[in-house]
Amino acid sequence: MTAPQSLQGVRDIVERYDVFVFDIWGVIYDGGPAHPGAIEVFNELSKAGKSSILLSNAPRRIEVVEARMADLGLPKELYSFVHTSGQEVYLRLQEQADPDFQGVGKRFIDPGSVRFAGLIEDLGYEAAPSIAEADFILASGPEEKFDPVEAYDPFLKEGLARKLPMICANPDVAVYDRGTKDICAGAIARSYAAMGGQVREIGKPYREVYDRVLSMVDLKDPSRALMIGDNLETDVPGGKSVGMDTLWIHGGIHRESLGIEPGETASPEALESEMTKWNERPHYTQPLLKW
Repeated sequence: MTAPQSLQGVRDIVERYDVFVFDIWGVIYDGGPAHPGAIEVFNELSKAGKSSILLSNAPRRIEVVEARMADLGLPKELYSFVHTSGQEVYLRLQEQADPDFQGVGKRFIDPGSVRFAGLIEDLGYEAAPSIAEADFILASGPEEKFDPVEAYDPFLKEGLARKLPMICANPDVAVYDRGTKDICAGAIARSYAAMGGQVREIGKPYREVYDRVLSMVDLKDPSRALMIGDNLETDVPGGKSVGMDTLWIHGGIHRESLGIEPGETASPEALESEMTKWNERPHYTQPLLKW
């Protein structure tokens, strides 16, 4: 199979696309300051008249992410809009057009309620004091960032006994946060599904979030959009599912498997092995986002 084109920077392909869709974690930052060169990419795309969109598997409303981006030095003037998996959950509960979001009840329990509170409460949903009093599980993430997924087995078994459906607001399994690899809600959701629980994941790689962002920029030809992400399990297959080309930032979540540190370039053999492992082949690759 053809190897992805190795880029010196986004400038190598800027004229091929009208819309650039960026993952956040692993591409723009890892919980600390913005990666060197990341903000420059947005400045240059803005000068070139291109549209930039932030698409994150964050269990957060968009205003929270916008504020975080501003803190990183990425103001709203440099991108068109943000969309998140959390915002998509909010919209689907609000719209009530998706069957999986109809009739779930109004009381939810969230294993990550302390860290990720406030996602849907203004829609009239109420956090239940215990799983015994909940109508559904809203999986936003772990309560403590260093928790192992097994810590949630008793919680999940109780939910399973009550046949509670789970809405997962972040399909990512793990994320690097300033060098530490922590679990995300996707790990909890997979554990629940393996037990036999009913799970609906919202976010990348599922095409509903891609369809929404492309409709928001009224882009009729998805081949004129580029998905830039670090995850071969979510970003790359999700972008390809709607006809977008993809740029894999391989120094993100896959860096441990590739045997590299942030900023290092993986060997062609390591890249090939990782792509084969995930059965994904992006169109382009580079170690870190840069212009």
